[in-house]
This record gives sequence, structure tokens and C-alpha cells, in this order.
Amino acid sequence: MCLPVSSCRYLLKEAFQAPKVRVVDIGIAGNPFVARGPIEVVLHLAVNNPNSYALTVASVAYSAAVGTRRVADGERTEEIRIEPSGETVVKVPVRLQTDVFVAALRRKLGADVIRTRRGHGYIIDA
Repeated sequence: MCLPVSSCRYLLKEAFQAPKVRVVDIGIAGNPFVARGPIEVVLHLAVNNPNSYALTVASVAYSAAVGTRRVADGERTEEIRIEPSGETVVKVPVRLQTDVFVAALRRKLGADVIRTRRGHGYIIDA
């Protein structure tokens, strides 16, 4: 029996439920207050797989932007297995571009809220 591709797409959509992801912890490598350049961060993500079968992710690349500027990016090339009908915690490395992040935060909160001190990190003034 031959089915049109569109009917298979409908069956796949009905059979697959997208996982839900939430951040449960953030680990920071080193001292972010004295770091120059990007900061290495590890996000601990709880991935809830509502499907009755496991999901395998071969690799994943990701980024975050504020406006048109990329503030963070990363890639995980190790295979990840998301267990069925439950939650799996996955650790993903992220490179946070501190200068871009602070500039975006400054624009969001207003000028002069955040000031930089010659290589000593970022100070938040109240």
C-alpha cells in the first residue's frame, strides 16, 4: 500500500511529542568576576520526554542572542540518550560572551548601571 508523504507526516506528528526542557542548575568554570573574554558555563537541563520511547541526540549546537548580537553559544558532540516517559538531566557547555552580554544588559537596564573596571570584572552599581 502506498501512502502520500503528507499522510505519513501527520502520523509522525501524532506519534511524536516534543520534549520539554528547563534549566535546573548553572555551573561556572573559574571566577566570572576576574575573567577576561568568554566565560565557560555548564547548563544542567532537565529534559522531560513524554514519549514512550527513548530519544537519541547524536549532536546539538545552540546559541542565544539578544537582538541581533549573539551572547552565548555551544555545541555538544557526544551522543545523548533521553529516557522515555520521564526526565533526564543533560549537561551542556556554553560559552558566554561577557562583553556582549554586559552591553545588552546595560541597554536593557539603562546606561551607567553596569560599569567595567580595568580587567577586574563587572560591578553592578545600585
